[in-house]
Amino acid sequence: MTRQCTTPPETQGNVASYTAVQLGATLAITLAFGYRVTPTALLAGAAINASTHAAIDRGALLLWFAKKTSKTGYIEHCKAARVDDDGKATSARRFSRGGSV
Repeated sequence: MTRQCTTPPETQGNVASYTAVQLGATLAITLAFGYRVTPTALLAGAAINASTHAAIDRGALLLWFAKKTSKTGYIEHCKAARVDDDGKATSARRFSRGGSV
């Protein structure tokens, strides 16, 4: 079984909103404290942050890295809460050695 993105489509915009809020806060703080940061540096930092945030959200990169470094103990015991269409929450093992359950 292959691992796929588990982020629901309605929440996939969180990377863009998170990055926008963080960039706005960075601008406000740097201006408030009188720091001079070039727009290129601010945008480069935001791009790096957004790309790493997106990679972590998808999970596949972390799963690959954990397997390569033999650090899958937490992942094997990880649980995820799932909410069905009726609003009932259930707890299920999130990952197994073969992929998502």
